Amino acid sequence: MIGVARAHTRWWLLAALLLLVMPPRAAAQTPEWVEPQALNIVDIAGQVPDEVLRDAILTFSSAGGLARFVSSEVEGELLRITVRIDTRRFPDGMGGWYTQFTTLGQRAHGDHMASIVPGGWVRVFDGDTELTEDIRWMLYWAAELKQPETDASAPNRYPELEREIIERVDERLPLEEHGRRLPANMGGELALSGDIPVVTAIYTFERPTATTTQYLGTQHTDFPSYIAPPDGGAGLLRPVVEQIYARYGDEVGGIRHPRIPLDPPAAANYVLFSYPPLLMDAYDQSRNNIERPSPGTIRLAPDEGMLSTDLVQGGAFPLRAVWQDADQSAGPEYLSLLPPVDRLTPPEFYVPPGIPFDPCFVEGGCSDALLQRIYDTRTPLDIIYLRVDPDRQQTIAVPLRMADDPRYPAFAAAAFAPGPAQADGLHRLYLPLAFNPPNPGGTGSPVGLFEPSTGRMVGYTR
Repeated sequence: MIGVARAHTRWWLLAALLLLVMPPRAAAQTPEWVEPQALNIVDIAGQVPDEVLRDAILTFSSAGGLARFVSSEVEGELLRITVRIDTRRFPDGMGGWYTQFTTLGQRAHGDHMASIVPGGWVRVFDGDTELTEDIRWMLYWAAELKQPETDASAPNRYPELEREIIERVDERLPLEEHGRRLPANMGGELALSGDIPVVTAIYTFERPTATTTQYLGTQHTDFPSYIAPPDGGAGLLRPVVEQIYARYGDEVGGIRHPRIPLDPPAAANYVLFSYPPLLMDAYDQSRNNIERPSPGTIRLAPDEGMLSTDLVQGGAFPLRAVWQDADQSAGPEYLSLLPPVDRLTPPEFYVPPGIPFDPCFVEGGCSDALLQRIYDTRTPLDIIYLRVDPDRQQTIAVPLRMADDPRYPAFAAAAFAPGPAQADGLHRLYLPLAFNPPNPGGTGSPVGLFEPSTGRMVGYTR
């Protein structure tokens, strides 16, 4: 028995030594690199004044619609965020409709940045009528710190994260004091019966503490509609785009897409954009949601040629670490890092916000007066500068990279030059544009700071 006891003692000593030398499990599971994320509204609201954020587009998906900020409230350890959601409707197969509305997370799409929202609760209203108990299902992307499974050409970059809650909804999305409990997610949709064009949703969270966000100021500007040769990017609006280009293309020198200079405070490391949405969805091939709002594409730039990845959904974006657009980047494995940016291209709206949908946009035959109104209208844009300081004790550091799109080969930067400036301060833009040499890692490469329980990026260093 003494020999057996000694053997057990030696085994326990060996096990203890192994525990001492083995790295923590969480550290072993941390990826070598991950893609950057936009700063989620949960790390902004309650710290930045509501009047600064009001009407800002927070998230968008073709399956769940567009969420805009209404207000926030801090109550003890809770943060409530109220949003207006212009939903999306779909045939239910029985002659009626069902409606889906978006969460406050944002899935990755192509070279667009994702944004993870922590778990919380939701209450949803149609006017004064609460519909929280009527939520039928949830489709979402799970929150996880992981590398993408595909390159930037894929609409769905993280297919292994797809989840659905269709059965046992009351058990898996339980009704609690603050509404239905939701899991952390990288975007998703919740469903209701019927056709409900607009809902008000109140999302409640345990107040995040992983970062401090300071509002530094707003740069107010405006921009004209986008004029360019009609192509696949026009979607259902191609007929009106063809009319506009035929009428004004020569006048604007082939393209109208100005560069707007940035004027950030020295301490700013994030930027958030606020502008009214387009009053139609030009990419809804079913046309069931063609008259429902959608966002535009903003891109940061260091010069007149190079452009950043598409910044489509809301949330705040890194200002000091910016990746080049997938169709410009030298690749082939990773998107290139841009030099310091000092300007942006405004949302690429062929028809400005404020002009409602007209059937002639998709059928052709728009009047000269309507074309002139589109040409003359300018849209306000607020460029909101933030300083974000993560708590290093609550975060883990992971190198940042963005997967490239291998469909586009690498080209020498010297082979391409930006178009000449126009007299009115706008610029011609020719594709392909100047390419930036790849910078996949090493000294000076950005590092993301992540809240480990959700994989939510709350800051970065460079």
